[in-house]
Amino acid sequence: MNKEKRISIISVLIVCLSVSIIANVVLGMYADSIQKQVQSKPSYVYITGVVYEEKWISINPQVDRLGKVPMYNVKVTLGHDVVYTDDCGYFDFTVDFTAKRSVYELKFEKDGYNTEYRVVHVYNLECVEVEMKSKITLKGGD
Repeated sequence: MNKEKRISIISVLIVCLSVSIIANVVLGMYADSIQKQVQSKPSYVYITGVVYEEKWISINPQVDRLGKVPMYNVKVTLGHDVVYTDDCGYFDFTVDFTAKRSVYELKFEKDGYNTEYRVVHVYNLECVEVEMKSKITLKGGD
């Protein structure tokens, strides 16, 4: 093999090696950039649940039983966010989890009922079940 062919082959190898090194550096920077973007995107968790009250329910003329009756239009507060339960007593919140906060306090209010509070520890999806009780008003007497 003559000297010119050897120099030519060595030059090609050097160029290939240089391109490979540059490609690895660029791809590494690109991968770091993608990873930072993924980490900076907010992740969300859901707090959902049902609000009910226990009442005697007539199953048929001869049978009554204690059952859970969903409560409509209960005000549920989480921080500054407020939602109301639907016809089936359900509510839900979508919580931005980027702050990695995992403890939240929910407040449940409805006229004629005692206010209820629940502390929830959220990791992925938190389901809450709340029973509300009617306020008892004592009328005057001795």
